[in-house]
Amino acid sequence: CHERIADLVHAGSSAADVDAVRFDTALRGYRMDEVDARLSALRDDLADRERTLARLQAQGAPAGPEGG
Repeated sequence: CHERIADLVHAGSSAADVDAVRFDTALRGYRMDEVDARLSALRDDLADRERTLARLQAQGAPAGPEGG
């Protein structure tokens, strides 16, 4: 079963999880280069957020909007 992008984002998955996403192709298919570019951008954005979160947590900042 393939994971959907929306499921990954809402589940709070990491940038590494984006690499596991695969799409089925059909007769007409899809533009693989466009999908790959979007997935790369999403992965990079998630990785940046993970680095920022880790840096802030190391400085003693709360883990999230709830403060913990």
